Amino acid sequence: MLRTILAILGILVAGALLFLFFQHRKAPVENHATPLNIDLQEIKPTAWAPVEEDGLIKISVDRDKDIEWLFLYRDTGGTNQIGGVIYDAQNQPKGVSGMNTSQQAPAYLIPYRLMPDYTASKSHGYLGDQKVDYLAVSVKTDKKEEHPDDSDAIVGNRLQVSGQYHGVPNRFSVFWWMDSKLGYGGALAYTPGWFSLSAENPNDWPEWAGGEHDTKDAIDTIFAWEPQIDRSNICRRVEWRLQGDQDQNTLQFESDYENGDLVFCQGSEPAEPAFPEAQVLAYLLDKNKERWQDEKPLVSFNHVSVRDIIAPEITVSTTTVGVLVDFLADGALQRMVWQVKMEPPTDLKSSVHWRIVDVYNR
Repeated sequence: MLRTILAILGILVAGALLFLFFQHRKAPVENHATPLNIDLQEIKPTAWAPVEEDGLIKISVDRDKDIEWLFLYRDTGGTNQIGGVIYDAQNQPKGVSGMNTSQQAPAYLIPYRLMPDYTASKSHGYLGDQKVDYLAVSVKTDKKEEHPDDSDAIVGNRLQVSGQYHGVPNRFSVFWWMDSKLGYGGALAYTPGWFSLSAENPNDWPEWAGGEHDTKDAIDTIFAWEPQIDRSNICRRVEWRLQGDQDQNTLQFESDYENGDLVFCQGSEPAEPAFPEAQVLAYLLDKNKERWQDEKPLVSFNHVSVRDIIAPEITVSTTTVGVLVDFLADGALQRMVWQVKMEPPTDLKSSVHWRIVDVYNR
């Protein structure tokens, strides 16, 4: 009886082993080969996890007829942010002479870092935190340019990369080819808020969808919208401008925080804000006389740019508060205190109203 049980168990075990063997033979082998017939795992650091499903992306922004390969990766061994490198397939490293290799297939894959990098212009950060979009654009230069005849490649003479955090763009970088020794130049703009192309619309930003967009215009001016006073949804708006010359490799982003102004983060003034500083800011921006008690404004200003506003403390016994505001009006600096009175709700369906009652210089 025991021999019979052991024999049956042996047959079952053998059958299971044979099943696993044939299943393994049938299982598809994961293919890490790139279009260059190079295993991506062999040419990248272990901690670099590919962001794009295809791994390498055809690109040409170095003004020659050859295709390069953009590799976007997540730095899993570091901050887990997104970096980028462009691999250049060469039959000999650029700058090396004395070898007749013009008839040979490319044997070298030279990496040129985008960000992060350790050159002065690119040592400020990564391309993005959670997601990146990219687009190649063409700008006018004095240097000779050739482009590959490949409809699948992203082609231009400047690469723009938008990095996103929680669904909004908070990093914007541009790259251009300098030379074989220096590789790609880069410039980065970063904000703790988010970027928009518009000073009026806080949500004006293109979606490039893997390098394709309905315009090919280079972006050289963007606006940062940075939250300042959370309870009133007030943001500081700051212009960033790309300055310098691409041919001279002097491009860099310059921010104008000195002239940044305060606006509402949604881009428009609220009709009945819940806090007094928002009522004052709204009046300075829209000059709506209904924001005053009895609709009798004591002052009115033109071409206002609010530089600073202090949110006053509010308690259950608050009736009137003073709001300190510094602002430019017609180019002249004003430093004023605005007295704002609370009007409690009159019934179940009404809310608190704030009305300006007085203003004076401080």
